[in-house]
Amino acid sequence: MTQLMIVGLGEMGGSLAASLKAKKVAVDITGVDQNQQSLTVGLSKGWIDQAGTLADASEMDFIVLATPVTIIRQTLAQLAKQPLKSTVVVTDLGSTKGQITQIGDQLGARFIGGHPMIGSQKAGIEAADAKLLVGCQYFLTPTTPTVAMVKWQTLLTPLQISWHIMSPANHDQMMATLSDLPHVVAATLAVTASETFQDDASKFKLAAGGFKDTTRIGAADPTMWRDILLSNQESTLAEIDHFQTKLAKLREAIAANDGQAIMDYFKQGQAVHNKLKE
Repeated sequence: MTQLMIVGLGEMGGSLAASLKAKKVAVDITGVDQNQQSLTVGLSKGWIDQAGTLADASEMDFIVLATPVTIIRQTLAQLAKQPLKSTVVVTDLGSTKGQITQIGDQLGARFIGGHPMIGSQKAGIEAADAKLLVGCQYFLTPTTPTVAMVKWQTLLTPLQISWHIMSPANHDQMMATLSDLPHVVAATLAVTASETFQDDASKFKLAAGGFKDTTRIGAADPTMWRDILLSNQESTLAEIDHFQTKLAKLREAIAANDGQAIMDYFKQGQAVHNKLKE
């Protein structure tokens, strides 16, 4: 039977294991995690077949790294020094790809960078869901097309994934806009409101949908987002600068009592949002 190792049984790694088992993919899954509770949950739910360590990597046909991006880079460097099968496929589920791919390429054609667009503001195996990967948008970022990419796509065929192939650089630039900046804005709004209401925190109880919806992703794991932003620094900084420029334009319109400019600004935002529904 195909041997698969998942390093990191959090929301993403746990969901991958759960979905493969739910779809009855013929694969024997070894879970690796520093958190014993995560392994216990994975075993009790039947999502993994056994717990293991990186020392077991030499026996694997597939190795999936589903930890924070800093740990992914460290693990890839370690795997590059270990004896692995010549036919093994090593991939990751990290949110940024540039730095990860630079290290992963030490494994040659056996590595393929990946990023499924799944997840929530929650963390840990308790947030794992067998349906999370089914039909998801999934990016693969090969530096050159490889057999590893085809093998990984074939294994996940039952999940009916929509695949998108692009360079690591293009992926990271896009994620700076679609993911990194929204999390920065959500966290900044939450921090700003906290400072404004520091003398009366009870005012947060009066918040309606606008504030709650906008700050929802601000509840995401701080460690994970520290690593993501620092590993995609250049693209994220460029998007923050762009955002500040647009915000400054809106501020100018408000200060000048320019109602038409304000209307045009919000109409543009409305149009973009409506496109998301198409």
